[in-house]
Amino acid sequence: MPFQKMSRNEVLGDTATHFFKSGGALRSAGIEKLIPLTHMLPTDRKVEYDVWYDMNDKNRVHGYCYTDMFNHLLYIRPACHVRCHQVMVEAAKSDITEEGEQIFAHIAACGDKYKLRQANELPKFVIFMAGTNIWNKITNKKQLHNAVNQGAKLKMHPLTAPAMRAFLRKEYGKDNVIEQKVSGHELLDHASIVGTFTNSEMGLAAVTKGKKVYLFNDQRDQYTYSAIYNAISPGGAPSAERLKRLLSCKSSGLVPVSAQNPQEYIDNFFKRYEDIDDRLSSS
Repeated sequence: MPFQKMSRNEVLGDTATHFFKSGGALRSAGIEKLIPLTHMLPTDRKVEYDVWYDMNDKNRVHGYCYTDMFNHLLYIRPACHVRCHQVMVEAAKSDITEEGEQIFAHIAACGDKYKLRQANELPKFVIFMAGTNIWNKITNKKQLHNAVNQGAKLKMHPLTAPAMRAFLRKEYGKDNVIEQKVSGHELLDHASIVGTFTNSEMGLAAVTKGKKVYLFNDQRDQYTYSAIYNAISPGGAPSAERLKRLLSCKSSGLVPVSAQNPQEYIDNFFKRYEDIDDRLSSS
């Protein structure tokens, strides 16, 4: 019998898509608010959900990907890391608007992306780990040991495999590792110091909550939110003001459900590339 695709319709909101991409972790109901935004995306360009490829072509844009953030925004990116960074650097220089302030406040009030349980302990210094698929690539073990020696607790990503869970407990001590199914946002609310990696939205949420944020991987490496972290982190320290500026920009590719006119955000982003897009056939 031939193998079947995991999902026939890999888009935001498709149950099979989320089950396989999340390793079986259930998404919270908040994701449903974002589905109408996906219907506003253009159909004459290749725009794919939660994938990444880097064409690195200075002359053309060959496609786009989008992912969901905080159950409140779509994040659309051209398939070129240089252009991703250019967009965000420009956006972080925008004037702060009332709508940008409101989006910032919505992120500060957001909850968990996955269905997670209440925490038993609430450490003051917590580091949000990467998932199993990129842990070895993105993590510096010595740096984590140093942080643990300074009182940090390591929060496992919801998508942490059993073998990785066993390794983390042995490597850093069971008492220093927080279960993957524990609410990250509850931990975030009670922490004063937050460690994060540029694949994670948790550090950005921490910025909106006024936490002291440290990045634990090389910012030159390319992960989902690298362009955003780099644009708002002059000297390596994420800035709430720069994040507000970025969120105020209506052509950054960040499209909030709370926007007065989300179609304007989408159209303005794609106008950046209308002269160098590879368009899809209408047939």
